[in-house]
Amino acid sequence: RPTITFSVGQKYLEGSGRSIPSFNLLAALEESKKYLIKFGGHRQAAGLKVDKKNIKKLYSKLLKFAKRKLSKEDLIPTISIDAELAFSEINDKLWGELKRLEPHGMANPYPLFFSKGVKVIDRRLVGKDQDHLKLRLSQKGKIFDGIGFDLGEAGRKLSAGDQIKVAYSIDQNNWNGRKRLQLKIRDFKVS
Repeated sequence: RPTITFSVGQKYLEGSGRSIPSFNLLAALEESKKYLIKFGGHRQAAGLKVDKKNIKKLYSKLLKFAKRKLSKEDLIPTISIDAELAFSEINDKLWGELKRLEPHGMANPYPLFFSKGVKVIDRRLVGKDQDHLKLRLSQKGKIFDGIGFDLGEAGRKLSAGDQIKVAYSIDQNNWNGRKRLQLKIRDFKVS
């Protein structure tokens, strides 16, 4: 969802906003400019300053703009997959090619892959609050470990033997001097 967060000063609020591709945050601020001291940015990111006395009016104006411009479909989370991969294609050579694409960031995101027909061999919840998911996955005999940060709740529904579709980036786990490729799981769906 489009979001603006503010730091609170004595008289002013200074904010930073981020949006989704289907919502033009800068246009929303432009339409609300009579309540703003200053603002700037682009479609998906902006900064702004507002007098505390105008924050409720600004909120109302932005909410009306969003109701006009956003549909329910716009708020359905999506994942942009770069390519479908078979586990048999994941190897050190591919890892080397992916490393050549670095550095990754907003304008150059990590490549995201998709595999189907993947069997869950093992599932564990990890982290202090068990909010992360560790999986051992297999596809046609090729096995990889995977980690899904903040996927613990969704992972509670998984069991060994389940068949899933999985979206992931490829990472290298360096632990105790051993380097192994692993999957950084973004999302999954039971087949």
